[in-house]
Amino acid sequence: MLIPIFLSVALNAQKLPQKEFDPLLKNKLHFALFNLFDVINPSTQIGYERRLNDRYAMQVEVGIINKRSVFGMLLHNEYWWTSNGYKLRAECKRMLHERLDNFKHPYISAEIFYTKTNSKVWDMFMIADTTFEYSWGAPPDSSYNGYEDFFTVHRYRIGFNLKYGFEMPLNDRWFVGMYGGIGIVYRNVTNTGRENPNDPFYESSWINTNVPGRHWRLNVPVNIKVGVEF
Repeated sequence: MLIPIFLSVALNAQKLPQKEFDPLLKNKLHFALFNLFDVINPSTQIGYERRLNDRYAMQVEVGIINKRSVFGMLLHNEYWWTSNGYKLRAECKRMLHERLDNFKHPYISAEIFYTKTNSKVWDMFMIADTTFEYSWGAPPDSSYNGYEDFFTVHRYRIGFNLKYGFEMPLNDRWFVGMYGGIGIVYRNVTNTGRENPNDPFYESSWINTNVPGRHWRLNVPVNIKVGVEF
């Protein structure tokens, strides 16, 4: 939803001369706010950027997967996912020749990323074999053949993104950054601890991120960051 806003700002904002590169401020630290609200892979994510010259910069980010997202902490019930793992990102930025009115350092970038998570989740399954001995005893009668199960989902994600972003200065050092983009991601998902691994998911389409398998998917990165230059 934020990507069209970014593009609109980029197209309609007044163009001003590029601010001269300050060789004394070559470093940035930033914190990714949106990652705290990610339901599937919530994380506390911090990045470091090194300005190479007035056109290029390199950036790395490390994120620790939180046990629960912000929504999960607010609800705090047994049906909300709990997770652990980490995220890694590396990015090359190219600053644009022009800057936007009231904005700073517009850029385009290319990044690679890797995410590993283990999540304790809840989902619905359909009984495929009525002869299987479940932990609760015999399967339900023929009028209802579904059940709930808690189990662990292991996810590995590696991908590539192209992004456009810019920053809004809060003062001489602090800023808020925004970006949006598009990319591709390869996902490898496995399950452990299920009652019966042969039972199909009640919802088995691509929208269910718990379904095991290996897939290539479209990726749409969007985030807001708070940072400081030094």
